[in-house]
Amino acid sequence: HAKSALLALSEVWVQAGAPEKFQVYLAEYQAKYPDHGQLVQVAFDTAKTAFYDQRYASAIQQLKLFVTNYPKSESMGEAQFLLAEAYYRQGELANAQAQYQVALERANTPFYNKMLLRVGTLAHGQKDFDNALHYYQQLQDRAKSSKERYHALEGMMKVSDALHRYEAVQQYASLIIEQGNIAAHATREATLFLGKAALKQKKRQEAQAHFMQ
Repeated sequence: HAKSALLALSEVWVQAGAPEKFQVYLAEYQAKYPDHGQLVQVAFDTAKTAFYDQRYASAIQQLKLFVTNYPKSESMGEAQFLLAEAYYRQGELANAQAQYQVALERANTPFYNKMLLRVGTLAHGQKDFDNALHYYQQLQDRAKSSKERYHALEGMMKVSDALHRYEAVQQYASLIIEQGNIAAHATREATLFLGKAALKQKKRQEAQAHFMQ
């Protein structure tokens, strides 16, 4: 009954647009009943609700409290991931990158591959090409679906192009084309990179053949 009441109360404060007031109440409740095990789940569910309602500033505040207050929770892996995602979606990229690194320390989390793609993309955007390539390669090795493999290959293709490693560009682009259109325009983009790589290697006829496809 206590858990149901707390969840109902959290919903009231969330709908009122003041979830932080519920956190104050929860903290007071915890002080009175420190051994109440259901508090952990209530705190996490409230933070998740804020995240999935796209109230990222509130989610960040609540998730930070959660990871501090309940470090041994079974939900810690998901909480670490959601905190990083909240920073990412809020546009706080430096905080997101740091939090992803913390979350990646839990190799058994089901969000690991998604985080590898995120940190690879962030490193790529910062022109930190060596680290970006490292994360994309990890994602390729761990990929559990054709879509994950495509994202890894796409990242490696584009980073290799930035590093002027044109033979590698051709290798990754060819692998993307073998997979087919896993994502919209995947083969067209890969073919374009094949043409650009050939042109930069002064293979003009080969480049023209790719551009004509």
